[in-house]
Amino acid sequence: MPARLQKPKEPDIKIRLQPKQQEMYRLMNESPATWVGFGGSRGAAKSGGARRVILRRRFEWPGTSGMIFRRTYKELLDNHVGPMWRDFPSLERHYNKTEMILTLPESGGSQIAFRYGENAAAIDTFLGKEFMDVFVDQAEGLTGDELIRLKSSCRWPGVPEHQCNFVLGFNPGGKGSGFLKRIFKQRRFEGDERPEDFAVIQAYGWDNIEWARSWLEKNGISEQQYYSEWTEDQRRECFLKNSSYGRAMLALPEGLRAGWLYGDFDNFAGQYFENFGDQQIVDDREMQWRPWFKRWIAIDWGYEHNAAAGWFTQAHRGDEGSEPVYWMYREFIKNHMGSTEFAEKIAQLSKGEKIDAIYVGSDAKSQRDSGDTPYDQLNRAFKKAGLPMAGLANRDRRGGWQLLRELFGLNEESPRLVLSRGCERTIATIPMMCTDPDEREDCEKFNSNAEGEGGDDAADMLRYGLMSRLRPSKKPVEVEIREQLAPVEDMTDRAMMHLRLLRTIRRPLRQFKLR
Repeated sequence: MPARLQKPKEPDIKIRLQPKQQEMYRLMNESPATWVGFGGSRGAAKSGGARRVILRRRFEWPGTSGMIFRRTYKELLDNHVGPMWRDFPSLERHYNKTEMILTLPESGGSQIAFRYGENAAAIDTFLGKEFMDVFVDQAEGLTGDELIRLKSSCRWPGVPEHQCNFVLGFNPGGKGSGFLKRIFKQRRFEGDERPEDFAVIQAYGWDNIEWARSWLEKNGISEQQYYSEWTEDQRRECFLKNSSYGRAMLALPEGLRAGWLYGDFDNFAGQYFENFGDQQIVDDREMQWRPWFKRWIAIDWGYEHNAAAGWFTQAHRGDEGSEPVYWMYREFIKNHMGSTEFAEKIAQLSKGEKIDAIYVGSDAKSQRDSGDTPYDQLNRAFKKAGLPMAGLANRDRRGGWQLLRELFGLNEESPRLVLSRGCERTIATIPMMCTDPDEREDCEKFNSNAEGEGGDDAADMLRYGLMSRLRPSKKPVEVEIREQLAPVEDMTDRAMMHLRLLRTIRRPLRQFKLR
């Protein structure tokens, strides 16, 4: 059983921590949290902190193992293996290149394993492993489900549970951002998650003195003054004005600057929908609906992953004289629900509404469920409930994403697509959609976990709902004529104008009596 030493045994190295790195170290030792987030801006010394803290912890807990994890082999070499020998050259002789393990003989054989996993299957190979500490660098590159699975390897026999730490270094962006934002920023916990199990440190570039060290030394300002006597505003100003890295960050385009410099989860670089924000989110009472605005439903079917349904129509946002906008006014998202039950729930939520059409992704036709496809079972239930039979949605990914981006508009005056505030899952998903690095016109795909958390299902549903329904609803002819006749009081003038309108409106006419 490992026995913790009173002081770290550091035979020939000196481990120094910056204040935010020291705070991470303190949380790992003293906090009950076993999930520790070290997130924020680029250049905040998160990776360097991970190497130093995991090394100190191995000396403090002789005979234990820790792991530093990156998504790819090259990232692991470039960001951790090489820098470890640069910072602590005397340790390289204890490194096994084949196994990628650093052994510390002076600390009872404690080890640090350098590992990577490029996909979910690779992550599963860690399920039977044991590491007292696990540092996941650039954790936003992993889905929430992958992080939860990797967390299961963070354990060590004979050590108090809260001393086994799963530490996540991350920036805004990437497929895991929705999960990281929920647990660390919003602190919105689900299922068996407990608030006391999660702690987070926000770090910025100005927390890393190395960027401005040469300027500080030239001006006779010590590290002690920088961290202990200066305010955060002073450190930020010094970083932005007196370091080349800070000036470069400040000069970035707004989208990049928000994520890389300020760690802004709501406006980070890499977002496909950088123009999505509060201006596209509405309270239902803002919307003016008219009977000729047809309603329709879009569905992205799934069982293990989420099945997502959205309800759409058009409405005026505010004044009736404004141009109508597309409006998603309801969502229902659930996994592990059979197709018949899912369709019945849709019918229940649609009670009292006249649904004009239903669009379903073709995935529902390619699966089998008790002999029938989910598509067959959905339609059987829809028919029984008096709803329209579902047709196949337009699944053009690139065209669909581009259409959504266009409909979201450029500013608060221009959105042509809005979502009701109650569509929480869809609203949370859209900002997490990132540009696919291999196909710049597409969004990177990511799936929900076993509990139905995360995933891009809601975004796919939204895309189906708009791509499958491009033509706007038009006012009925009788309503349009009545509105134009309303200001005319003289009956003769009204009759003449009525005839003129009937000749000029080029749409099928129904019988309309002049009143």
